[in-house]
Amino acid sequence: MANTMELRARYYRALPINDAGYEDVSFELEINKTALIGMHCWNIGCPDGPPQDMNFCVDLGWPEATAEGYRIMEEVMRPAMDIARKIGLPVVHVEADWMDEQYPEIPSRRDKSKGYKPSGLQKEMLDRAHGADYMTKSPLVDMRRAKIVSPLADEPMVFYTDTLDEYLKDNGIDTLIYTGFAADMCVLNSEGGGS
Repeated sequence: MANTMELRARYYRALPINDAGYEDVSFELEINKTALIGMHCWNIGCPDGPPQDMNFCVDLGWPEATAEGYRIMEEVMRPAMDIARKIGLPVVHVEADWMDEQYPEIPSRRDKSKGYKPSGLQKEMLDRAHGADYMTKSPLVDMRRAKIVSPLADEPMVFYTDTLDEYLKDNGIDTLIYTGFAADMCVLNSEGGGS
């Protein structure tokens, strides 16, 4: 088994601003210092999940995006996880702590007594964007991680950045490859990502 792996990627190069464009890049990564992170891979509209409800815009929202999300989990993410497992690259799973009742085996620090009860203009805006009372009446209520990308054996699933960080430090991991959806919200602004 090789000690390194090649990861080919594509990114959008913004500079120089008068000649921006896509660039291909290749990274040589040490397998024992790298982990694959599956973040917020939910099952609304998936074979194992609640059906999509057209009265709510939750998870990936529109039917086409939901179908594409499952296709990506099946054709891209699961094969990537299987390859990672085969070569000994740790696979770690991150979920939001508001799903803690779905996963009672994962330590949660969420204060359920406070609840999240938007009011006034904030509630009006959220209802307009997602559907009235979406946190209690939409498919989010029964949503779980999609089985196709769920943890196998002893793969960790965490809610919090510090829990993830502790696992990474304990295992000498300093490079993360994230898989998931909505990078602007999940990876950049959620626990287990950039938050």
